[in-house]
Amino acid sequence: MAKKPTKKPRSSSSVTFNARLASLLMVACRAFVSNRAVAPAAVQQHINVKSRIDAKAKMIVYNITVGVVAGSDVDPELLIECTFELLYECESKISEELSVASHDFGQMFGVIQIWPYWREYVQSTAGKMGLPPLLVPVMTIDELSKMNFSDESNSAEARIQSGSLAS
Repeated sequence: MAKKPTKKPRSSSSVTFNARLASLLMVACRAFVSNRAVAPAAVQQHINVKSRIDAKAKMIVYNITVGVVAGSDVDPELLIECTFELLYECESKISEELSVASHDFGQMFGVIQIWPYWREYVQSTAGKMGLPPLLVPVMTIDELSKMNFSDESNSAEARIQSGSLAS
């Protein structure tokens, strides 16, 4: 009897690993609106992903900060920002090669996992601030893969251009 080929899990790199989401927490948030009028078309989003590996405990921690800003970064008319912490437990030892793959994993799947919470936070916070609805669109893996994350050793940031939020 012929042996069936096994499918390898899809990964953003050639390295695969088994990780289980142990916790997802909103660890920080802030919101600010000036008394100047905010035009939703001028709103931009940003995403920053930082990863930290605890090889001894076989854990990967991602801090993902997402935000919307209108106006300049220095003097914003509107700012809504959240930081989420995701903790993944790994079944196997975390090697250097796996460390690089895990950051790619966080950029893709970590962001996808926090996105529904982020969407709800922006919409409810904008309403509480007396603003017109700010609707963050659904994030798909295709859209996320088009983002230009500028890689550093353990963090990356992507900016989503204006007009990505519906009003």
